[in-house]
Amino acid sequence: MSIKSITIRRFIAYFLDSAIIGILFQVILLSGILSINDSNVSDSKIEFSIVYFIGILLSFGYYILFWTSSAKSTVGQFICKLQIKQQVTAKTCIKRLIYLHLTSLFYWVALSYMNLRGLTGEAANAYILLTAILVITLQIIYAFNVNRIDRVSEIEVIEKQ
Repeated sequence: MSIKSITIRRFIAYFLDSAIIGILFQVILLSGILSINDSNVSDSKIEFSIVYFIGILLSFGYYILFWTSSAKSTVGQFICKLQIKQQVTAKTCIKRLIYLHLTSLFYWVALSYMNLRGLTGEAANAYILLTAILVITLQIIYAFNVNRIDRVSEIEVIEKQ
């Protein structure tokens, strides 16, 4: 199979996994496990940062759970007939997930800063636009270097045998 075909399937798998994580996170929010109190504005700004960070941790848990399992693939990778080449440890997964979630971590820090500073109006819009452009740029850099990241993080995604 060509590299282009595997790259497209990896993108689809990542999209499916992101959707699953997003749905799980929404279920957690709607169930009331994580509640955001709108009564105190300064507390809700801090709660936003905490909730976003919990979402990142949920994503870490999802990938670690599935990559360290005997299946060696997430739900999205399973559907796209992909898997991790060799069995990995949680430590190796965390190393890879830092690369994968670098943009999420950057976005979390940027939005937390904006919320804590109380930016509103045009300043907030400009700040969000600039942050979004930087995040998209980082994602594109990640996508073009995914094979190098595979080698550095020691987690290589291959076709399922």
